[in-house]
Amino acid sequence: MVCLDPALPSARATPPPPGSALEVDVTDHGAVADGMTDDTPAFRGAMAELAAGGGGTLVVPAGTYLVNETVPLASDVHITSNGAVLRKTAAPSVYAWFTSVSGSQQGYGSGARNVRVDGLTFQADYEQPFTACAFALNHAQDIVVERCRFIQAQGSGHTFDLNGCRRITIRDCVFAGFLSRQASSATSECIQLDQSMPGSLTHRDEDAGMDALFTREVSVLDCEFLPLEVNGVRYPAPNPIGAHAVREGHHYNAVEFRRNRVVDPIDSPSSPEQDEANVRPWTGTIHFPAVRGLVVADNEFVCTEPRSTRAISVVSVDYGALDTRPPLPDIEHGTFAPNASADIEIRNNTFTGFAPSPGNPEQSVIWLRGIEDGHISDVVIEDNQFSQGRDADGRGTWAVHAERCRQVWVAGNTFDDSCGAIELVATSEFMVRKNTISSGPSDSSLPAVVVTDGSSHGVVVHTTASGFDPVVDTTGAGDDVRPGVN
Repeated sequence: MVCLDPALPSARATPPPPGSALEVDVTDHGAVADGMTDDTPAFRGAMAELAAGGGGTLVVPAGTYLVNETVPLASDVHITSNGAVLRKTAAPSVYAWFTSVSGSQQGYGSGARNVRVDGLTFQADYEQPFTACAFALNHAQDIVVERCRFIQAQGSGHTFDLNGCRRITIRDCVFAGFLSRQASSATSECIQLDQSMPGSLTHRDEDAGMDALFTREVSVLDCEFLPLEVNGVRYPAPNPIGAHAVREGHHYNAVEFRRNRVVDPIDSPSSPEQDEANVRPWTGTIHFPAVRGLVVADNEFVCTEPRSTRAISVVSVDYGALDTRPPLPDIEHGTFAPNASADIEIRNNTFTGFAPSPGNPEQSVIWLRGIEDGHISDVVIEDNQFSQGRDADGRGTWAVHAERCRQVWVAGNTFDDSCGAIELVATSEFMVRKNTISSGPSDSSLPAVVVTDGSSHGVVVHTTASGFDPVVDTTGAGDDVRPGVN
């Protein structure tokens, strides 16, 4: 028995189909939907008919379809269903369901374009165990996936593998369960942003078409990322979105994560040694190196029991793949000029229960780490609510950690039952104002706000705090720091 926790979101209206008026039913190509017969040939045949006709609608009637091989996506296609379930058998030889490849062609949109998918359920099997990737896309553009469910699909791989893609929207979907077989898999994400490079894509594409383009313009809206119970075993929620690939001079751009709900994500603590090394894998429910234009707004992040993980982690980097031209199949790694993250907006979210789990270290809820000559710039953390930030023994740490950042605005946030609220390290040009901070039932051993390690040119003002002594600690701060609180 599989139990989702909690209920699924309500459906939205189905968008109009792209492409031509051609409509193809997968059962007309021989799909039997009995869960035992491999219906891959029927899906491939229906998709080929749509491709030959210039696009149209692929109808997948309710039923359970065994799809053990990949189905290449055609452009200008709308795949629609009202209850179809796509499955694979145990230990499938092919990990992905739908793919977009560009062959020897390069550039955004040289793969599948203008595709909409709605109403499907993609289901793998944790008891076998195996996971599966719903969409392995290279150079895809203008893709919308909505009202889909991804059950027992997430583990050490990815549900969406986005390589060199642009304008991808995922909305009103449910992602349930995270199968972690080893510690390193805890950093994997449902929606992976990556570069178009040999070895990056879940499904094979031609090396000649790999051009090192980074995925950009991705929106995740109104989705749920939930824990899952399967035959009495409870699995945590998966990490929603992130990236680990780094390349000299390249950034992820224009990523928005809005109005989503994340419940009981997997424990994924980072150590001080790992933070200092600042190399992959980066931990956190949402995690990005070298990102510009990241918006995380109007979301709910909930831990019903202590979890040692960061909700949001953003870093700048100066080590990774070198930008050789043309890109080489054998990637060379080294040190390069800093790739700094910038334009980070974290607004109107609720963060509940991010307290350290037994035996694991404390983790900040929001963790921003720039590097020397690569400060994270233009950061807004505003109107968020943080609560239940320490465990039963009073362990916890500052909810917001900003290190080597500049032009930072932290305002209008509420911190309740917190060990500490804000820690600014080697950060400049900051404004901390109109925050409300409470240590909860007992006083904290940490200051509410810490400004240290040469942080300079900033103000802490109109901020109220109870249960903290001192409220603001500027020991080690640099020039022009004004620590007034009211």
